[in-house]
Amino acid sequence: ITVKGRRIADDEPVYIIAEIACGHQGEVTQAMALIDAAREARADCVQLEIFRPAANTAPTSDLYPVLEDLNFSDDEWRNVMDHARASGLAVSIFAYDEPSLELALELKPDMLKLNSSELANPYMIIGCAKSGLPFTIGTGASTQAEIQRAVDLSLANGGDQMVLMHGVQNFPTPVTSANIRRIQRLKDVFGGLVIFADHSDAASELSRYIDLAAIAMGAALIEKHIVLDRSKQGVDWQAALEPAELKVYVS
Repeated sequence: ITVKGRRIADDEPVYIIAEIACGHQGEVTQAMALIDAAREARADCVQLEIFRPAANTAPTSDLYPVLEDLNFSDDEWRNVMDHARASGLAVSIFAYDEPSLELALELKPDMLKLNSSELANPYMIIGCAKSGLPFTIGTGASTQAEIQRAVDLSLANGGDQMVLMHGVQNFPTPVTSANIRRIQRLKDVFGGLVIFADHSDAASELSRYIDLAAIAMGAALIEKHIVLDRSKQGVDWQAALEPAELKVYVS
């Protein structure tokens, strides 16, 4: 695949995505600062995470007010996207739900991302496939048949730039549970490119090196979380590198 002029392939240097997720703590200024950190670290891409609380969680849930505090308005997302564009980095948008995918497509990113739960959501897969953009999709907790159905649905709708993702959604993921060999399994069964989403403990030295094993197993893309200050233990801090650490990591 090609993302903003950069060819991504097994015979190219690994493609590094700096994942902001909710590490901005619901503050636009922090989101922009994290974009700046990704640029200074010379990552290839920065990833923004868009969700609608009402599309994901019941209003009676204890989690609902937390998601509302982390949520940005459409105009705030447009400002963040403008800042990301100005950075010169490629921009990926992680869309969590159908309304978020609509906004993501309006913002015209270079790449999209879907959760593994979207393997069973035809609307999201078809929406990404028809966008003409490369997109990554998680495969966790899915059977081989479920993954194959998603791949087939994408291809049937013009989505030949789908990248399967391996990652363990346990924050932080013990290195012994990372199941790195699944990357090679995905490549053997489905062909194409595979991305590794690393959620290992960022306080551990091993978290700096596990991705080298993932590359050896065939990962052509790597996704790494970032926050401004891990010691504050805000949202999405466990697997996130700080700006100075990210710079060393990319190097």
